[in-house]
Amino acid sequence: MNSARGLMLIMLISHFLGDYYLQTNKMAVSKADKPKDLLLHTVIHLVLGVTLVYITYGSDLLIIPLAVSAVHMVIDFIKGKLNLKYKNAAFKIYAVDQLLHIISIVVAIYVFSKNPVFNAGITNLLSKFSIDPVILNEKLLAIIILIKPASISVSLFLEGFNFKYLNAEDKPNDEKGELMGLKNAGSTIGILERLIIYSLAAVGQYAAIGFILTAKSITRYEKISKDPAFGEYYLIGTLFSLLLVIPVALIL
Repeated sequence: MNSARGLMLIMLISHFLGDYYLQTNKMAVSKADKPKDLLLHTVIHLVLGVTLVYITYGSDLLIIPLAVSAVHMVIDFIKGKLNLKYKNAAFKIYAVDQLLHIISIVVAIYVFSKNPVFNAGITNLLSKFSIDPVILNEKLLAIIILIKPASISVSLFLEGFNFKYLNAEDKPNDEKGELMGLKNAGSTIGILERLIIYSLAAVGQYAAIGFILTAKSITRYEKISKDPAFGEYYLIGTLFSLLLVIPVALIL
């Protein structure tokens, strides 16, 4: 087993759970000017990271989630100040923020993990079911990334485009989770699309991916043909969503 890769997967799972699933939208906004919310967010990351690393590697490597959590707080503090100052650069700030978090994890593992040893009990338990713990963590991380982190990334990316409509009710809300037909339908469709494409890529069924994208386009054909602006919005959102799936499928 590749211990460094396994440790990296554990820390990334901890990061994405803490940043996307255990952080409310309110906390994401308020931590920019409320130190106690930033501290709470950091503590959540710390507890999650320490718990996962301790369960899988024991106490020898707890310095890694401690260091990563401290750096995470500093990065989020700076991000909050930049968001308040540059309100039109939300996606760029968000992208750099996530990149820095991942870099901090890589650096911490490189500096502190001299001889990581995976917990034998966990390995033995998984081996009874013929499950490689690294592969299990890879697939778990992929699913975690492709649900909420990807949805938020698509939403922030689309906010950077200024689509204009004659009528306010014509404005599409595909990945933003607002009302357009069924509530949250656009976001849910995007999530299912990414998970299906990832699953098909994992088993080498690349031709079927084209079928999925075609089927999705057919359901929107009438709207696309009547509203060019919506067609552009829809195409950009779909392609960016697909762009997020490709590296995940190649790496994980």
